[in-house]
Amino acid sequence: MTAYGNGAQEKAGNSRAAYGNGAQEKTEISRAAYFQAEKMKFRHSVLPKVVVGMPLLCILAAVLLTYSYFIIDSYNWWYMFLCPGTAALLSGSIYMKDKKQKGRTLYCLPVDMGKVWDAKVANGICYLGIASAILAAGVFFLRAVLKNIFSVPLQCEPPVAAQAAAVVLLWLSFLWQVPFCQLLTRFVGLFPMIFLHMAGYVVLSASLSVTSFYLAVPQGITARMMCAVLGVLPNGLPAEPGQMTFSVELLDMSSVWLGVPVSLLWFLAFWYLGRKCEKMFRKGA
Repeated sequence: MTAYGNGAQEKAGNSRAAYGNGAQEKTEISRAAYFQAEKMKFRHSVLPKVVVGMPLLCILAAVLLTYSYFIIDSYNWWYMFLCPGTAALLSGSIYMKDKKQKGRTLYCLPVDMGKVWDAKVANGICYLGIASAILAAGVFFLRAVLKNIFSVPLQCEPPVAAQAAAVVLLWLSFLWQVPFCQLLTRFVGLFPMIFLHMAGYVVLSASLSVTSFYLAVPQGITARMMCAVLGVLPNGLPAEPGQMTFSVELLDMSSVWLGVPVSLLWFLAFWYLGRKCEKMFRKGA
C-alpha cells in the first residue's frame, strides 16, 4: 500500500468510491494529506541525514580551512556550492521516488497530480528551510564558542542581525531550485540533473552576480544580495575597495528589494510549469 493509499484511507475512512454513469467518483484528499503522504515516504531514508549533515559539513570545512574567517566562508560556501547541491539532491530524490516506478503507483490511484506536485515541492521547501536554519544555528554556536571560550579573534564578522537576515534571504532566493530541479529530473534523471544544475549555478552565479544583469537568471540573484547583506563577494573575499571584482554598486541594498520578488517570480514560474507538466503526463498515461 502506497503512502497516498494510506493517506486516502485515513482521510476517507471505510468509504468506497461510488460509480455513477460509468465514471468512478474520486475520494477528495486534502492538501495536508498529500503533504503527509510525501513526507512518510522518506521517514527512514537518507534525506533527513542530508538535511542535517550538509550544513554541518559546510561549517566544519570552513572552521578547519579558514578558521578566523569561518563565518563569512560558511555562508559563502553554502550559497555558492553546497546549498545548490543539497537542493538538487533533495528535490531530485523526492521526485525520483515515484519516477522509478514510472508513476504507476500514482496513476492507479484517484489522486490529483497537481496536488501531488504541490506536496513534493512543499516537502523540498521544508527540507531546504531546515538545512538553512541548521547552518545559522551552527554558525552562531561556533562563533560563541570560539570567541567567548577560546578568545579567537574572528575576522570579517557580520552583525548577528545581518546573518539572521541573510539566512532568510538565502532560503527565499533558493525556493526556485526545488521545482526547477524536480522538473529537470523528470526529463534527464537524477544524476545528470545534479551535474547540470550545479555546473550551471556555479558558472552563472560567479559570472553574472557582479554585473548589472544579475536579475536575468535566478542563479545570479543570491550571491548579489549577499554582497550587500553580509559584505562578501561571490569569490569569498570581503566586499571592500581593492578586492577583485569589487564595485560600489555591489553594496547597494536595492539588490535585496529587487532580488527577493524576482526570485519568487522564478519560483512561481517553475512551480506552475511543473504542475502543468504533471497533469499533462497524467492525462497521457
